[in-house]
Amino acid sequence: MKKLVSVLFIVLALGVSLNAQTSGQMRIGGQVGIAIPMGGDISNAYSTGFNINGLFIYHLQPQIDLTGHIGYIRLGAKESGVDAHFSTVPFLVGARYNFPTSSSFAPYAGAELGLFFSSSSVTVNYGFEGFGFGSQTVSASSTDFGFVPAAGFTYPLTPSLLLDVNAKFNIIAASGAGTIFGINAGVTYGL
Repeated sequence: MKKLVSVLFIVLALGVSLNAQTSGQMRIGGQVGIAIPMGGDISNAYSTGFNINGLFIYHLQPQIDLTGHIGYIRLGAKESGVDAHFSTVPFLVGARYNFPTSSSFAPYAGAELGLFFSSSSVTVNYGFEGFGFGSQTVSASSTDFGFVPAAGFTYPLTPSLLLDVNAKFNIIAASGAGTIFGINAGVTYGL
């Protein structure tokens, strides 16, 4: 799997570097946000968490951007007395459409596809009235395909720095997994 990720990253980097010689503008940036589990097994076991995203954006045409995204999403236990966490690292590529506007506020909609490298762990402590009788830990990991529709906006803070705010539905295509809704804010810097 590590080889597949490396190959995908190299292909993306080569494609962008070859196109960068002819036209376009590249941006890099980062975002932080909240992650809310919705539906499936994820929402039954885990509560709201956080996410961190690294972004790469290549401005292909006036309204079209190609995107690359690597992130980290972590959710905590929903029930008290249970030590549980779910984390996933999405590695995604996609595109977004920038709606034409006459102001600095620039809304967009897009979608990304890729892989989610997930792991979960649950530890249940057994006891009664403060006396512990032991615990049991169950953990698992998986690599799953995912689809991420998104909508957001950019707003210039300086000529080379943009505020980038969006909402994303991280749909993980694993049996019963569910969706993680993310609200993110950050900046991108023009290269």
